[in-house]
Amino acid sequence: MNNIDLSGAGGTTESSIVAELTFSAEFIGNASTNGTIQAELGFVPVFEGGHHVGSLAAALGFSAALQGIQGVQGTIGASLDFSASLQGEAASTFGAIQAELGLTAQFQGFQDWTEGLDPRQLREFYTLTITGNPDLVFRISSWQATARSGENSNYLQAVIPGASGRLEEIQERSGGELIVSKGYRFSDGSERSEEIMRSDFSSFRYDEGPRQLTATVSGYGPGFVSSQNTRPLKGLRSLNFSDGKFRARCSIDLFLRPGMTVQARNAEFTVDFINYYVSRADKFCEVGQS
Repeated sequence: MNNIDLSGAGGTTESSIVAELTFSAEFIGNASTNGTIQAELGFVPVFEGGHHVGSLAAALGFSAALQGIQGVQGTIGASLDFSASLQGEAASTFGAIQAELGLTAQFQGFQDWTEGLDPRQLREFYTLTITGNPDLVFRISSWQATARSGENSNYLQAVIPGASGRLEEIQERSGGELIVSKGYRFSDGSERSEEIMRSDFSSFRYDEGPRQLTATVSGYGPGFVSSQNTRPLKGLRSLNFSDGKFRARCSIDLFLRPGMTVQARNAEFTVDFINYYVSRADKFCEVGQS
């Protein structure tokens, strides 16, 4: 419940209601969002005779829905609707003002839906999407990337196997975007994927061997917005400390982002970069401080 102060003169007066909602949104996994929504609503109160200075109490209804790729990674769309009524005394006359406001706000967050999945009942895979009309989607087994935050650029390179007959389609989409996602196929045959990173599509080549033709695409993109969450490293392989900086190798984590604080054994440090390495033989990421 918010109290909104209102003052106005007699007669017809143009004014505004300023409504402020402080909220805290919690999500499954390691995420929470706190902030304030502020909205201004213009209105015209009409009184007869004298004027009255009073206050307006508005009950603010709040609903939040998680949106983004596969309904998880992305933004929270929050809709705020409220109605407010004012009763004021002008001489012997009572009146009311009724107003309705629709407000949409967006905040960053994530929900780690991979927590608790039984790896024995999963088969993981990677896809490359090349945006265009329509998008091209390939199953890939070899890609590498570097993710950074802020003004630093991300880099992404992926190899498309069996690309013979698709070269023209791929080249036509140069200038679009490259999107690498990791997915899981469940025991019931259903699948779910999550975007790991994306870049511009700025470089293309193909290599023809005795058995198949492969295409390699790559590009750079803007760095991630630095995340402030804390997250333990999954599948830790090694931890190195040299010249005051940490570096670790671990399993690929869909939700790990530069800027996060990570926990590895007894160490805790902020991630400046993430290097991804995926091939048929192995797949892991390297996280560290610059």
